[in-house]
Amino acid sequence: MSAKARYLTAAEAARILRINPKKVYVLAAQGEIPAARLGGKWLFSENILRDFLDGRTRRPRGMQLFDLLDSVIILQGSDDWLLDRAIEDLRPDLPVAAVAARVGSRAGLDALSQNRAHLACFHLPSPVSLLDARDGTVQRIELFSREQGLLLPRSRRRQVRSLHDVVRGGLRFALRQPGSGTHALTDRLLAARGLALSDLRSLGPFHSHLETALSVARGQADCGLGIRVAAELCDLEFVPLERERFWLAAPTGAMGHPHLALFLQRLLEWLLSGRKPEAPGYTFADTGKLVA
Repeated sequence: MSAKARYLTAAEAARILRINPKKVYVLAAQGEIPAARLGGKWLFSENILRDFLDGRTRRPRGMQLFDLLDSVIILQGSDDWLLDRAIEDLRPDLPVAAVAARVGSRAGLDALSQNRAHLACFHLPSPVSLLDARDGTVQRIELFSREQGLLLPRSRRRQVRSLHDVVRGGLRFALRQPGSGTHALTDRLLAARGLALSDLRSLGPFHSHLETALSVARGQADCGLGIRVAAELCDLEFVPLERERFWLAAPTGAMGHPHLALFLQRLLEWLLSGRKPEAPGYTFADTGKLVA
């Protein structure tokens, strides 16, 4: 049986609304606040008035995003084959939906900073300024490390061993989209050899490791940069160039939400368990390591 409704006087309603009692009458007469008039007297239901006040409260965008954790977890950021497998495997047993947008490392971090994502995955070589600027309000969680390298047809395995060989040979290079961690890695590896992105005979942009690998396997491109597992899936030669750490970033305040905490716990357990598929190029020595 529901509790008996409690009705307030104008003075009591004014205390809840924190306004002058005379203003209560004005707002009630204008229909701006919920009220009932009986025998010339205004009555205010306490429950209805409090619900009305809560509904009118303007919340910061970050709080609105936090509230969404009651029904969905939003992840944005870098493309990764193993993380995709993990989310697919975990999704049926999660209490809420988990959605992921593969928009690239930097766009994912931007989404986190702008309160458009609960989590961001990235593999930039050092903590980017937007995370540093938040002064400990974001936690970085290492998921794994993975190998990146050249993806080549088997016929080119002896001809191409570096990006310098790619440039020198004028090979068609499948380039990832700007803002992705792999695009940034390509730029950095070229710079280490005194070269630039403009020196490449580039095609694209391509938006995932598998898309890059397929462009090489189909002969659309002569080579590209991607993770080892993409080469394995498309039967390509792989020339390792870099081992990188792959991170997940989350606002410290949101990590206490039971749904997000459960997702992170199950994700880390999955990565360290025998449930995951064979994943060439991945290592898990520091999985779960936290950096504020």
